[in-house]
Amino acid sequence: MDSQGVFYNLDGVPALDAYIAKAAERGVPVASLGPVADVDDMRDMAHTISLLNAIAYSSPFHPAWSWRSGL
Repeated sequence: MDSQGVFYNLDGVPALDAYIAKAAERGVPVASLGPVADVDDMRDMAHTISLLNAIAYSSPFHPAWSWRSGL
């Protein structure tokens, strides 16, 4: 799929909506993933590291979320 008409479109359609429409028109399967924070500077990176540390600590308490469980 190309990105033609997705960015800077004249109809004001958000990029995600435009890509989903393109996928639907072509019957392309898609997966919905959780949002990921944008890392633009060192404060963003520090926050991301904090989140990763929290996930690493909490994952043993949630076996379905743990990379150790084979997911």
